[in-house]
Amino acid sequence: MELTVNGNPFTVDVPGDMPLPWVLRDVIGLTGTKFGCGLAACGACTVHLDGQPIRSCVTPVRSIAGYHVSPRWRMGYSRRRASGSVHCRSRRRSRHKASHGPSGQYAVG
Repeated sequence: MELTVNGNPFTVDVPGDMPLPWVLRDVIGLTGTKFGCGLAACGACTVHLDGQPIRSCVTPVRSIAGYHVSPRWRMGYSRRRASGSVHCRSRRRSRHKASHGPSGQYAVG
């Protein structure tokens, strides 16, 4: 099956009923798309399909063939290279450091 993701063509060999986040994350290697509730309620899986937001957790990959998919999170993606290796972009680090407080909970400071 041919897919266009972020303007790049991909050929994936997956069942047509596989949910789109699994294809984006596990097959193509774009880890920015999350799988949340699985019911299209939380919005964690939102991607843009030809510019329109959709909930990808309830979207089978066969229904997006011929469309341009653009995951909304651009930072933290990994991209599989032709050799099969994965290249990860580094995320911007937070200035805050987490540490354990006296109660054992995390404190940000």
